[in-house]
Amino acid sequence: MTTMNISLSDELDEFVRGKTASGQYASSSEVIRAGLRLLEREDALYREKMEILKREVGIGLKQARARQFSKRSVSEIADAVRARHGVVGE
Repeated sequence: MTTMNISLSDELDEFVRGKTASGQYASSSEVIRAGLRLLEREDALYREKMEILKREVGIGLKQARARQFSKRSVSEIADAVRARHGVVGE
């Protein structure tokens, strides 16, 4: 395992100390590793979302080139997306 020195703001230092003092984590290193694992997951999720977005934009561009357009308005499409994802009015 590699050892690394890091600098933390006073607020982050207090947060890390609080996590170890609560007994939730055995050491500061465990707190930092848990945070880095969360960051890894967040990055992976972001990459996955970007791949989906690129794929969907590609499909849309292909349909536009083939002149396959929706008869629905932008508002109708947005409302359908919101409804599908359980978002109430925006």
